[in-house]
Amino acid sequence: MGDIDKAERVSMQRAIIFYLLAIVLVFSLVITGRENDPVRLLPWFVTIGLAAANIFTVGLLRSRRLKALVNDESTRQHRAMAITSGFWAALVAALLLSLLATLLPMTAILTARTILTATLVATLVSFATLELRAAR
Repeated sequence: MGDIDKAERVSMQRAIIFYLLAIVLVFSLVITGRENDPVRLLPWFVTIGLAAANIFTVGLLRSRRLKALVNDESTRQHRAMAITSGFWAALVAALLLSLLATLLPMTAILTARTILTATLVATLVSFATLELRAAR
């Protein structure tokens, strides 16, 4: 299997992992709910960190050539488009939560966690969808 085939396989695997990571983020937010204990929130913080790190990096690939192939021009464009989607998701989530806060009391931690989760889920799903479409 050549480097190009490996790069395509890695890109598809990364897209699938991003979908799964988005699901984990949402479940983590739902499960912890209004929890404010830092120890109980640690898995959510770790997942957020992993998601953000994986969006902005190619990962732990050893081969420079494979890294270059995986992070090609279209992938960089998809990343930029996905980050834009995340930005808009953050704005919409912040707006909706500010309206919801007038009806229901919400803690700052829950609000921030909800906005961060919405941002990263939108970014991950957008990036994964664009990458899988490009692989067809």
